[in-house]
Amino acid sequence: RILAFYFNPKEVHGFRDLWFQALTQCVSNDSEYHKPNDIQPILEDPTYCVEECNNKRIDIIIEADNTVYAIENKIGAQLYNDLSVYSKHLEKKYEKNNPNKIKIVLTAHSLSPDDKQKASKCGFEEISYKTLFEHVNAILGDYIADGNMKHLTFMIDFMKTLNNKMNFMENKERAEFFSRNKESVE
Repeated sequence: RILAFYFNPKEVHGFRDLWFQALTQCVSNDSEYHKPNDIQPILEDPTYCVEECNNKRIDIIIEADNTVYAIENKIGAQLYNDLSVYSKHLEKKYEKNNPNKIKIVLTAHSLSPDDKQKASKCGFEEISYKTLFEHVNAILGDYIADGNMKHLTFMIDFMKTLNNKMNFMENKERAEFFSRNKESVE
Protein backbone atom coordinates (compact mmCIF):
# COMPACT_ATOMS: atom_id res chain seq x y z
CA ARG A 1 0.00 0.00 0.00
CA ILE A 2 2.87 2.36 0.76
CA LEU A 3 4.41 1.77 -2.66
CA ALA A 4 1.09 2.31 -4.44
CA PHE A 5 0.75 5.58 -2.50
CA TYR A 6 4.17 6.79 -3.67
CA PHE A 7 3.67 5.58 -7.23
CA ASN A 8 0.50 7.68 -7.48
CA PRO A 9 1.49 11.21 -8.56
CA LYS A 10 -1.90 12.59 -7.48
CA GLU A 11 -1.49 11.65 -3.81
CA VAL A 12 -0.94 14.21 -1.05
CA HIS A 13 2.78 13.43 -0.73
CA GLY A 14 3.44 16.06 -3.42
CA PHE A 15 6.37 14.20 -5.03
CA ARG A 16 4.45 13.89 -8.30
CA ASP A 17 6.00 11.12 -10.44
CA LEU A 18 9.26 10.75 -8.46
CA TRP A 19 8.81 7.04 -7.69
CA PHE A 20 7.49 6.23 -11.14
CA GLN A 21 10.47 7.94 -12.77
CA ALA A 22 12.84 6.00 -10.49
CA LEU A 23 11.08 2.75 -11.42
CA THR A 24 11.33 3.45 -15.14
CA GLN A 25 15.04 4.18 -14.74
CA CYS A 26 15.47 0.77 -13.11
CA VAL A 27 13.97 -1.05 -16.10
CA SER A 28 14.96 1.18 -19.02
CA ASN A 29 18.23 1.57 -20.84
CA ASP A 30 16.99 4.93 -22.08
CA SER A 31 18.58 7.64 -19.95
CA GLU A 32 15.94 10.21 -20.93
CA TYR A 33 12.71 10.11 -18.94
CA HIS A 34 9.45 10.51 -20.86
CA LYS A 35 6.76 11.56 -18.41
CA PRO A 36 3.44 9.86 -19.20
CA ASN A 37 0.24 11.90 -19.43
CA ASP A 38 -1.43 9.67 -16.85
CA ILE A 39 -0.08 7.32 -14.20
CA GLN A 40 -2.68 5.08 -12.57
CA PRO A 41 -1.60 2.60 -9.85
CA ILE A 42 -3.94 -0.31 -9.13
CA LEU A 43 -3.43 -2.17 -5.86
CA GLU A 44 -3.94 -5.95 -5.69
CA ASP A 45 -5.32 -6.46 -9.19
CA PRO A 46 -7.32 -9.74 -9.21
CA THR A 47 -6.43 -12.21 -11.96
CA TYR A 48 -10.05 -12.63 -13.03
CA CYS A 49 -9.04 -12.82 -16.71
CA VAL A 50 -7.50 -16.27 -16.16
CA GLU A 51 -10.25 -18.84 -15.64
CA GLU A 52 -8.06 -21.51 -14.08
CA CYS A 53 -6.88 -19.20 -11.33
CA ASN A 54 -9.11 -16.28 -10.48
CA ASN A 55 -8.31 -15.97 -6.79
CA LYS A 56 -4.78 -14.55 -7.13
CA ARG A 57 -3.78 -10.89 -7.09
CA ILE A 58 -0.93 -8.96 -8.66
CA ASP A 59 0.43 -6.67 -5.95
CA ILE A 60 0.61 -3.47 -8.01
CA ILE A 61 -0.30 -2.62 -11.57
CA ILE A 62 0.69 0.79 -12.91
CA GLU A 63 -1.00 1.93 -16.09
CA ALA A 64 0.98 4.72 -17.74
CA ASP A 65 -0.02 5.78 -21.26
CA ASN A 66 0.90 2.85 -23.51
CA THR A 67 2.75 0.82 -20.89
CA VAL A 68 1.57 -1.41 -18.07
CA TYR A 69 3.90 -2.23 -15.18
CA ALA A 70 3.09 -5.33 -13.11
CA ILE A 71 4.92 -5.47 -9.79
CA GLU A 72 5.10 -8.55 -7.59
CA ASN A 73 6.44 -7.29 -4.26
CA LYS A 74 8.72 -9.61 -2.26
CA ILE A 75 10.01 -8.25 1.03
CA GLY A 76 10.22 -11.36 3.19
CA ALA A 77 8.35 -14.17 1.48
CA GLN A 78 9.65 -16.56 -1.12
CA LEU A 79 8.51 -16.30 -4.74
CA TYR A 80 5.69 -18.83 -4.51
CA ASN A 81 3.41 -16.94 -6.92
CA ASP A 82 2.41 -18.47 -10.24
CA LEU A 83 3.86 -15.78 -12.46
CA SER A 84 2.56 -17.50 -15.58
CA VAL A 85 -1.00 -16.77 -14.37
CA TYR A 86 -0.05 -13.13 -13.90
CA SER A 87 1.39 -13.01 -17.43
CA LYS A 88 -1.73 -14.60 -18.93
CA HIS A 89 -3.92 -12.17 -16.99
CA LEU A 90 -1.97 -9.16 -18.28
CA GLU A 91 -2.20 -10.41 -21.87
CA LYS A 92 -5.95 -10.93 -21.65
CA LYS A 93 -6.78 -7.80 -19.65
CA TYR A 94 -4.77 -5.51 -21.91
CA GLU A 95 -5.25 -7.24 -25.28
CA LYS A 96 -7.40 -4.42 -26.74
CA ASN A 97 -4.94 -1.58 -26.28
CA ASN A 98 -1.94 -3.91 -26.52
CA PRO A 99 0.35 -1.73 -24.39
CA ASN A 100 3.93 -2.60 -23.56
CA LYS A 101 4.00 -4.85 -20.54
CA ILE A 102 6.84 -4.61 -18.06
CA LYS A 103 6.80 -7.29 -15.40
CA ILE A 104 8.83 -6.82 -12.23
CA VAL A 105 9.62 -8.81 -9.11
CA LEU A 106 10.59 -6.13 -6.59
CA THR A 107 12.81 -7.79 -3.99
CA ALA A 108 14.28 -6.96 -0.63
CA HIS A 109 16.64 -9.93 -1.01
CA SER A 110 18.03 -11.48 -4.18
CA LEU A 111 15.98 -14.26 -5.66
CA SER A 112 17.38 -17.76 -5.57
CA PRO A 113 18.73 -19.06 -8.90
CA ASP A 114 15.59 -21.22 -9.30
CA ASP A 115 13.29 -18.26 -8.60
CA LYS A 116 15.27 -16.06 -10.99
CA GLN A 117 14.80 -18.66 -13.70
CA LYS A 118 11.10 -18.99 -12.86
CA ALA A 119 10.64 -15.20 -13.06
CA SER A 120 12.64 -14.86 -16.26
CA LYS A 121 10.70 -17.67 -17.92
CA CYS A 122 7.49 -15.66 -17.39
CA GLY A 123 9.06 -12.39 -18.53
CA PHE A 124 9.58 -10.90 -15.06
CA GLU A 125 12.68 -8.86 -14.28
CA GLU A 126 14.11 -8.74 -10.77
CA ILE A 127 14.66 -5.26 -9.34
CA SER A 128 15.92 -4.79 -5.82
CA TYR A 129 14.61 -2.24 -3.37
CA LYS A 130 18.19 -1.10 -3.01
CA THR A 131 18.34 -0.19 -6.71
CA LEU A 132 14.93 1.48 -6.62
CA PHE A 133 15.92 3.53 -3.55
CA GLU A 134 19.19 4.57 -5.22
CA HIS A 135 17.21 5.93 -8.17
CA VAL A 136 14.72 7.69 -5.88
CA ASN A 137 17.55 9.31 -3.92
CA ALA A 138 19.40 10.33 -7.11
CA ILE A 139 16.45 12.36 -8.43
CA LEU A 140 14.81 13.42 -5.16
CA GLY A 141 16.37 16.89 -5.42
CA ASP A 142 14.28 17.58 -8.53
CA TYR A 143 11.08 16.92 -6.57
CA ILE A 144 11.76 18.03 -3.01
CA ALA A 145 10.59 21.64 -3.39
CA ASP A 146 7.05 20.53 -4.25
CA GLY A 147 6.91 17.65 -1.77
CA ASN A 148 5.07 17.64 1.51
CA MET A 149 7.76 17.71 4.23
CA LYS A 150 5.72 15.47 6.54
CA HIS A 151 5.52 12.89 3.76
CA LEU A 152 9.23 13.35 3.01
CA THR A 153 9.91 12.27 6.59
CA PHE A 154 7.59 9.26 6.19
CA MET A 155 9.19 8.35 2.86
CA ILE A 156 12.72 8.50 4.26
CA ASP A 157 11.61 6.45 7.27
CA PHE A 158 10.05 3.86 4.93
CA MET A 159 13.28 3.56 2.93
CA LYS A 160 15.48 3.41 6.04
CA THR A 161 13.27 0.80 7.67
CA LEU A 162 13.45 -1.45 4.60
CA ASN A 163 17.20 -0.87 4.27
CA ASN A 164 17.68 -1.81 7.93
CA LYS A 165 15.61 -4.98 7.43
CA MET A 166 17.60 -5.89 4.32
CA ASN A 167 20.94 -5.25 6.07
CA PHE A 168 19.85 -7.26 9.10
CA MET A 169 18.75 -10.23 7.01
CA GLU A 170 21.93 -10.20 4.90
CA ASN A 171 23.88 -11.26 7.98
CA LYS A 172 22.78 -14.90 7.90
CA GLU A 173 24.54 -15.84 11.15
CA ARG A 174 22.75 -13.11 13.06
CA ALA A 175 19.40 -13.93 11.45
CA GLU A 176 19.80 -17.64 12.23
CA PHE A 177 20.81 -16.83 15.82
CA PHE A 178 17.65 -14.80 16.40
CA SER A 179 15.54 -17.42 14.67
CA ARG A 180 16.96 -20.20 16.88
CA ASN A 181 16.71 -18.13 20.06
CA LYS A 182 13.44 -16.32 19.42
CA GLU A 183 11.76 -17.37 22.67
CA SER A 184 14.80 -16.51 24.80
CA VAL A 185 15.18 -13.12 23.14
CA GLU A 186 11.51 -12.29 23.62
